[in-house]
Parts: sequence; C-alpha cells; structure tokens
Amino acid sequence: MIKEPLGKTVKFLNIEIRKFLDFHLDEYQLGNGQFIIILDVCRNRGISQDALSKNIGVDKTTIAKSVKKLVENGYITKVEDENDRRSKKIYPTKKAEDILPKLKNLDTLEKEVFSQGITQDEMEIFLKVSGRIKSNIKDYLESGGDSNWKK
Repeated sequence: MIKEPLGKTVKFLNIEIRKFLDFHLDEYQLGNGQFIIILDVCRNRGISQDALSKNIGVDKTTIAKSVKKLVENGYITKVEDENDRRSKKIYPTKKAEDILPKLKNLDTLEKEVFSQGITQDEMEIFLKVSGRIKSNIKDYLESGGDSNWKK
C-alpha cells in the first residue's frame, strides 16, 4: 500500500522541474509554460490559440494569458486569420527565432538531467504510468466525479 499521497509526490516533482526551468529561462524573462509555447509556435507557424491549447494540453484561458505575455515581451505575434476574423494565427518573432537553438538545447538538457540514472525501460514505464494517471483523472472529472467522497 502506498503511504505517501501521490499528489504530494507529483507536486514536489513539479516544483523541482519549475526550479530547473526557471534557472535556465530567467535571463529571457520566460516561464516554463512559455518555453513550451515558443517551441510549439516555432514548429507550427500560424497555429491558432485553440490548436496550441490542444497541442500543449493546457486550458484556453492559460494559453491566452501566456500568449498575451509572450506578445508583450516580443516573442510572438498574432495575425488575424483571413478566413475567420475572430481567430488569430500565432507566429514567432525574430527574438524567438534567435533563442530557438538555446530552447532546443534546454529541451535536450532537460531530458538528459531528468532521466539521469534511469534506464530506458524505467523511463518508458514512468511515461506510461504518468499518462495513465493523467487519463484516469481526466476520465474521473469528465464523469462528474464521486459525490460520496466526503463521507
């Protein structure tokens, strides 16, 4: 039986990941979520916020706030979609292009540091288990949850 709450373990893992990314991204005034957005926008030039939200797996409100901040800091631009004036296409700026090689290096470094001392099989198990946990939570919430949990 697991004694430690799984949520606590995931929370502390998330805190350490944020520290790692903040350590490397502070000089660019980027947060860890923005780092991922820039990488995705560079891979998918002209992407919509809706598609970006789906790609990254973050809700639309969070994406909107992050995109706004990235526009203010000069990393991305939003251009009106010719086919749908309500929609905007997102593109990287020269500033984003200039740091893209560094962000790609950080992405590689992140994988190296996080998986140090972990076998390929262990990493595959971790990814499979964490994916299953994510799916379980999503399914639970979409089903309306358990109203009897307070008993």
